[in-house]
Amino acid sequence: MENCVRLLGSDILSCMTFATSHIEFDVGHTRFNAHFLGRTIADSPSRLPWLATTGGAALDAFGEHLTECMTPAESFGKQQ
Repeated sequence: MENCVRLLGSDILSCMTFATSHIEFDVGHTRFNAHFLGRTIADSPSRLPWLATTGGAALDAFGEHLTECMTPAESFGKQQ
Protein backbone atom coordinates (compact mmCIF):
# COMPACT_ATOMS: atom_id res chain seq x y z
CA MET A 1 0.00 0.00 0.00
CA GLU A 2 2.82 2.36 0.89
CA ASN A 3 4.45 1.71 -2.47
CA CYS A 4 1.19 2.47 -4.30
CA VAL A 5 0.86 5.76 -2.45
CA ARG A 6 4.50 6.59 -3.14
CA LEU A 7 4.15 5.86 -6.85
CA LEU A 8 0.63 7.11 -7.46
CA GLY A 9 -0.15 9.60 -4.69
CA SER A 10 -2.47 9.34 -1.72
CA ASP A 11 -5.61 9.77 -3.85
CA ILE A 12 -5.11 6.20 -5.08
CA LEU A 13 -6.22 4.86 -1.69
CA SER A 14 -9.86 5.70 -2.40
CA CYS A 15 -9.63 3.39 -5.43
CA MET A 16 -8.06 0.55 -3.50
CA THR A 17 -10.75 -0.40 -1.03
CA PHE A 18 -10.79 -3.99 -2.31
CA ALA A 19 -7.04 -4.37 -1.80
CA THR A 20 -7.16 -2.69 1.61
CA SER A 21 -9.92 -4.93 2.90
CA HIS A 22 -8.17 -8.00 1.52
CA ILE A 23 -4.93 -7.11 3.25
CA GLU A 24 -6.76 -6.87 6.57
CA PHE A 25 -8.65 -10.10 5.97
CA ASP A 26 -5.60 -11.96 4.69
CA VAL A 27 -3.62 -11.57 7.92
CA GLY A 28 -5.94 -14.00 9.71
CA HIS A 29 -6.38 -16.13 6.62
CA THR A 30 -2.61 -16.47 6.24
CA ARG A 31 -2.23 -17.61 9.85
CA PHE A 32 -4.97 -20.19 9.30
CA ASN A 33 -3.34 -21.45 6.09
CA ALA A 34 0.14 -21.56 7.64
CA HIS A 35 -1.14 -23.72 10.48
CA PHE A 36 -2.78 -26.27 8.20
CA LEU A 37 0.00 -26.18 5.63
CA GLY A 38 2.50 -26.95 8.38
CA ARG A 39 0.39 -29.90 9.50
CA THR A 40 0.04 -31.15 5.92
CA ILE A 41 3.79 -31.04 5.34
CA ALA A 42 4.50 -32.70 8.69
CA ASP A 43 1.97 -35.46 7.96
CA SER A 44 3.08 -35.99 4.36
CA PRO A 45 6.44 -34.43 3.43
CA SER A 46 6.23 -35.96 -0.05
CA ARG A 47 3.59 -33.31 -0.89
CA LEU A 48 6.07 -30.45 -0.48
CA PRO A 49 7.31 -30.33 -4.12
CA TRP A 50 3.73 -30.25 -5.43
CA LEU A 51 2.75 -27.58 -2.90
CA ALA A 52 5.78 -25.45 -3.82
CA THR A 53 5.03 -25.71 -7.54
CA THR A 54 1.37 -24.88 -7.04
CA GLY A 55 2.16 -21.98 -4.73
CA GLY A 56 4.66 -20.59 -7.22
CA ALA A 57 2.09 -20.76 -10.01
CA ALA A 58 -0.45 -18.93 -7.83
CA LEU A 59 2.08 -16.19 -7.05
CA ASP A 60 2.91 -15.85 -10.76
CA ALA A 61 -0.80 -15.47 -11.59
CA PHE A 62 -1.23 -12.84 -8.89
CA GLY A 63 1.86 -11.00 -10.15
CA GLU A 64 0.42 -10.96 -13.67
CA HIS A 65 -2.83 -9.56 -12.29
CA LEU A 66 -0.98 -6.77 -10.48
CA THR A 67 0.99 -5.99 -13.64
CA GLU A 68 -2.28 -5.68 -15.58
CA CYS A 69 -3.57 -3.31 -12.89
CA MET A 70 -0.60 -0.98 -13.19
CA THR A 71 -1.54 0.46 -16.60
CA PRO A 72 -4.87 1.94 -15.49
CA ALA A 73 -3.36 2.92 -12.13
CA GLU A 74 -0.52 4.79 -13.82
CA SER A 75 -3.03 6.53 -16.10
CA PHE A 76 -5.06 7.54 -13.06
CA GLY A 77 -1.95 8.91 -11.37
CA LYS A 78 -1.07 11.01 -14.41
CA GLN A 79 -4.57 12.50 -14.54
CA GLN A 80 -4.32 13.77 -10.97
